Amino acid sequence: MTVEVVTEEDAPPLVRVFANRFRLSLQRPQSQDLVSSLETVFSLKSTKNAQAVTITVSKGKLELTHGVAPNSDIVVSMDFDNPKASTHMSGQWRHPFAAYRVGKLLSLPLPNWADSAKRFWAMTCNEPNVPAKVTITCTDEDRSLSFGEGETATEIIGRSAVLEDVLAGNTLMLHLVIGGKLRYRGTMEHLAGLSQAGQKIMLGELHG
Repeated sequence: MTVEVVTEEDAPPLVRVFANRFRLSLQRPQSQDLVSSLETVFSLKSTKNAQAVTITVSKGKLELTHGVAPNSDIVVSMDFDNPKASTHMSGQWRHPFAAYRVGKLLSLPLPNWADSAKRFWAMTCNEPNVPAKVTITCTDEDRSLSFGEGETATEIIGRSAVLEDVLAGNTLMLHLVIGGKLRYRGTMEHLAGLSQAGQKIMLGELHG
């Protein structure tokens, strides 16, 4: 069974961001099996502001809407800016099976950086201000992948975990470069173009 991820019409950015994350993490067969055996409604809400998203899981489909639904079995409070930070879950004592499966769903890994790099290039190569050639270098694996054609290559350099995150569209390339978590060789015009293209992936405007 292929799990379908859908959003409400005119979904706000937060809903579209999480829809993109679920589509990516559900690419693996074992992830599909996890959702196919789960039926529940759960919500994710910010620990910093009023942002929230509700996920209804039924018959192998994830439907995302904004806000916290009153019929949510599980409510997870989390820092949306730092998904790896500790979370608080309510409702697990009344719905232990659903809570366990929701926890597994939220911790599903992203595709590896190499697969995400191929997907990223296929979706963004024709976007405005994206360079004709890009080289992506993974420092902890000591290997590089190049895409496109041309003499001058833009290079994106980082550890596998950081590359997985940015190439999947989970975070903006520009922010990581400014924060020193990602190294970049190339023009600012191309960096802006790559970052804007990544934002389109994040918001579900580009699929692949």
